[in-house]
Amino acid sequence: MNLPVYFVLFWKGFLGAGLASLGFGVLFNVRGWNLVLSGLTGAIGGLVYTLLIGCSWGEGMSNFIAAIAIGVLGEYFARRQKTTVTTFTAPALIPLVPGGTAYKMMVDFATGQVGEGAIKMINLLSIAGMLAMGMLIVSTLTRFFFYSKRQVENTRAKIIRLEQGKVDVPVKRSRRIDLEKASSQILFPENDSFVHDSDPFRTKNLQNEKGNEQTEINDNKSA
Repeated sequence: MNLPVYFVLFWKGFLGAGLASLGFGVLFNVRGWNLVLSGLTGAIGGLVYTLLIGCSWGEGMSNFIAAIAIGVLGEYFARRQKTTVTTFTAPALIPLVPGGTAYKMMVDFATGQVGEGAIKMINLLSIAGMLAMGMLIVSTLTRFFFYSKRQVENTRAKIIRLEQGKVDVPVKRSRRIDLEKASSQILFPENDSFVHDSDPFRTKNLQNEKGNEQTEINDNKSA
């Protein structure tokens, strides 16, 4: 590659897309280092797009690879800066949107060239779909990776705690009723010694009734 090609890659790809991303970052109220990183994300995405176009790649595939690069950088910077991914990806994706194609499409429809306008509309929709697909793939794979990592770490921690004996394995309570206690409840419902332990309200009521009866007996004796 000769010097003019390097100049085009730097000026149109890196610097042009980076400055445009910085401008949209200011418009989206991104500040501080996040603004610088969003501009860097857009610059790298523009550089990848310009490089692939210079290597005779299709426009759709070039936008797809550039969107993947922007998505990866956005995920990395978002976790590093502890903020949302769209802080970096939204300003960086806008320079890749084919605004010129959209303008020409509207001009063709306005001047009655419906065929040319339809072709440009299909091209515009395909590029937008490639950009969205690249971002979606990166976001899905990133979430799946970190979710799987958390699951593995939690499972490993549980295994270690079980091996060290720090976790009590929960034991299910038996629902079988002792026949002796059940028959005693039927034959002697007033006797609280036979009341099943799982009925605290019945036990309390029987104890209150027994206490009231004892109070009445004591009052009668004192009288």
